[in-house]
Amino acid sequence: MYPKELPIEKLPPAESLPDKIFALPELHYPKKINIGKIFVDENARKHRNKVAILYNDQRIKYGELQTIVNRLGNALLDYGIKKCDRIALVTPNIPEHIYVLMACWKIGAIPVLCSHLEKSDRLAYKFRDSDSKIAVVTSDSLEEVKKAKEESEIEDIICVEKCEDGLINFYDFINSAPPYLDAANTTRDHIGRIIYTSGTTGLPKGVIATYSDILSAGDTFGKYILGVKNNDVIGGHPYFFFAFGSVNFTFIPWRFGATLSIIRHFTPEIMFKKIENHRITILCCVPTAFNMMLQIPDAEKRYDLSSLRLAQSAGEPLPKQTIMEFEKRFGIRIIDALGSSELNYWVSTRVDTPFEKLGSTGLPVPGYEVKIIDPETGEEVDFGEVGIMYTRGPMGFQYWNKPEKQKSLVVDGWSNTELFFKKDEDGYLWYVSRSDDMIVTSGYKISPHEVENAILTHPAVQEVAVIPKPDEIRGSIIKAFIVLKEGYKPSDDLIREIQEHVKQVIEPYKYPREIEFLTELPKTMTGKIQRFVLVQREKERMRKGHND
Repeated sequence: MYPKELPIEKLPPAESLPDKIFALPELHYPKKINIGKIFVDENARKHRNKVAILYNDQRIKYGELQTIVNRLGNALLDYGIKKCDRIALVTPNIPEHIYVLMACWKIGAIPVLCSHLEKSDRLAYKFRDSDSKIAVVTSDSLEEVKKAKEESEIEDIICVEKCEDGLINFYDFINSAPPYLDAANTTRDHIGRIIYTSGTTGLPKGVIATYSDILSAGDTFGKYILGVKNNDVIGGHPYFFFAFGSVNFTFIPWRFGATLSIIRHFTPEIMFKKIENHRITILCCVPTAFNMMLQIPDAEKRYDLSSLRLAQSAGEPLPKQTIMEFEKRFGIRIIDALGSSELNYWVSTRVDTPFEKLGSTGLPVPGYEVKIIDPETGEEVDFGEVGIMYTRGPMGFQYWNKPEKQKSLVVDGWSNTELFFKKDEDGYLWYVSRSDDMIVTSGYKISPHEVENAILTHPAVQEVAVIPKPDEIRGSIIKAFIVLKEGYKPSDDLIREIQEHVKQVIEPYKYPREIEFLTELPKTMTGKIQRFVLVQREKERMRKGHND
């Protein structure tokens, strides 16, 4: 299946590979394909003078993109990069990231996506795990990458900006290389990307995406959910090294000859200005970013947002309240999609999702199958009952150098998402919790997501994170950490008011017995709320309390 040039000990064991199914005709790809040729050469042939990338005041056309990619590909080959060699990408969202991806794809090298915000120890681990040969960096990460180089087999560092002696300047590297490049002889099973999970429960896991997997993102989610056309401008803030940004910005646009709008740093005001200036049609943001945008007074009057036709959320569950408020103010429906590094997107709402289904995660994306399994019996559960979601489709779990994880999460060809869901009689899927997030209190199993949604309907609440707090009598109790909207102040009266409000929205026993107000919630670099940080904080408080 995978290229013979790769070390077999790093690849998923053959007996635990997922069953990939290709239920749609467009998913039947020929054996020999090269996605660099598809994304670069074919688009340049069809619309050479069409803008491919918008970045600040740059307007990079498909013909220009092809020339840069070809020069970079030739420079990498002259350097000694061979088919299947790994190249670490440690950059924020900039055009050069796209150039490196496409050059790798065209010559058959494998890009390894790393966060430019990580410290040297994590970077060194990823460099070693992937056996990366060179690293491409910006000034954001240069010092940490230099330290990581000493602890890995990285041979050289290519700097996009502020290059130092002894390092390779990106544009000096490519400028003298020929502008013509034949695509490597590769297949649909060639590895097109290794991306790393967040590693919140252990070391980050390298996740494989083949050329077939990458194309399928556009041919399932891009086509049937986003409805992408070549006149679309896709933009937003998620980082390219984050599954959301990788799929939406580095896979999908090029399948349709669309335009990518890039921003390097996010603030709500910057995002609104980019929508206006780049004429973004499809906006991609995590729920936190949408909530931040909703805090900007009169944004719908201050900015020209008329180009927008669709907004999409991913990364963590999207509260119904956010969907309703965003549509009320901006006239745009946010669709909520369930995606991951391992699977692209496999469940999503649509723009025509009925009002009563808002807050659900939607229906399976065309091309994917889903079943909800009782974790104790292994049997499918009835409608309305909670179980673990399994899925299969054109992409499945494929881990790099993690054979035990591969064996544990692929069951009879199905990928175990480790997410608790329930399905209603109309087939809509409702998120309950991660398998390690479920709160058990006084014998009840309670979804923190359900409690958070109830709390968010209170007018004072901007953000919330719900966790289990250890309790000697109940095992654990529900505790909520809340960030208030401007104009509201913490008080005991407000705590009681929010608790009573929750009792009216959901079953009374699910109310948070403790509420703590914070000025901000801990988040990952990609904007996800880090509930485990709050859990550890509570455990540490209890430990100190017992020792006092």
